[in-house]
Amino acid sequence: AGLFPQPAEDHRRADAQGWAGLERSGLQAGDQQRRVGETRARAQQGVEPAVGFENYVRIFATSTYVRVIAYTMMLAGTVALVTLLLAYPVAWMVSAMHGSILYLCLALILIPFWTSVVIRTFAWMVLFQRRGVLNSFLLSSGLIDQPLRLMHNSIGVHIGMVHILLPFMILPLLSSMRGI
Repeated sequence: AGLFPQPAEDHRRADAQGWAGLERSGLQAGDQQRRVGETRARAQQGVEPAVGFENYVRIFATSTYVRVIAYTMMLAGTVALVTLLLAYPVAWMVSAMHGSILYLCLALILIPFWTSVVIRTFAWMVLFQRRGVLNSFLLSSGLIDQPLRLMHNSIGVHIGMVHILLPFMILPLLSSMRGI
């Protein structure tokens, strides 16, 4: 049951809540459509922004852009740090191995690296959704009373990004450690 999409009424409710959130933030749906229309018209006419620092001033003068940039930097820093903390011990242990054990460990590192990002992301979605594998296990074991919200939030994004980027951290570290 957890693999199937939610009923349409849940999607309508989520859409209504999303539009209500836009209106609360001061960005009316009509204003949004007008801005999109203006942007499309400029793009069709071949009008591009003027080159210069005014564009950067405009970006940093808008609180929405500043919040997005700050969140992006925080996310990148956190993911890089967690990935480093997980990758360093793995690379260190693998660098000390020899023979068939080394090849087995390299295969275990490279198989996720070769697997499509779409497939790995879908696997995390199957695990983390409200009626997914993880929540079903935790509910049936009695560890939680209601499903945890693990998707569409910062926790899910961090876990997915660390998993996707881990081989990109392990392999250069391993290469450096094997060369020492």
